[in-house]
Amino acid sequence: KVGIIGGGILGTATAYFLSQYPDAQVTLFEKNTIGSGTTAKSAATHCLIDDSVAHEFWSVRLFGFDFYTGLDKKYPGSVGFEKTGTLTVCPHREYEMYVKQAVDLTLASGYHAEYWTDKEKIHSIIPDLNLDSILGAGWCPDDGFFDATMASNTLAKLSRENGAAIHIGEQVESAIMDNGKVTGLVTDKGTYEFDTVVDASGPWTRYTSRMVGLELPIWHTKAEVFILEPSDK
Repeated sequence: KVGIIGGGILGTATAYFLSQYPDAQVTLFEKNTIGSGTTAKSAATHCLIDDSVAHEFWSVRLFGFDFYTGLDKKYPGSVGFEKTGTLTVCPHREYEMYVKQAVDLTLASGYHAEYWTDKEKIHSIIPDLNLDSILGAGWCPDDGFFDATMASNTLAKLSRENGAAIHIGEQVESAIMDNGKVTGLVTDKGTYEFDTVVDASGPWTRYTSRMVGLELPIWHTKAEVFILEPSDK
């Protein structure tokens, strides 16, 4: 019996993969709606050649890329994937090596990627980019972004079809402990026993961890700003 706190992309993905095990009884709790928290505010970029994951974990990156784009092919519109491509510019030699390796890994995995030193090619993607100190750029036309809320709802739906219980609008209030181990959860609608509890509450982990006597230094501070037109300020 597995309880999952949080119905964002992490919680629903965990529920989906665990629900494929016939001996797993999965219950997910989301206090609001599926994919409504930080998941809804995620840029959800889905890239093969950016620097968000070290090359040592290429298999993890590739699995995620294949999985989500595969969902969109199997269930059109299920994750809202939009192919926009990724341009990764290289300001110094060390980063250039990283990008060239990413291009090679992408090609070896059956996708498309190139490394450009031709400034005209780079400007064909971003015409106004200042290339004075740029050595080159990696380009992957297969990259893009998806709608994380749509993906979360798709994963929740598939989890239900696999037998998982998805409790929407039910807030976890406390944890039941026995000899230092979490054995259950108390929500605003009932009490549940579990063998394992997964905290997938994202930035709220700072608060849910206090249910079991932990003080974790977790803050949600990162924010992206996209300026789409000139500002008067």
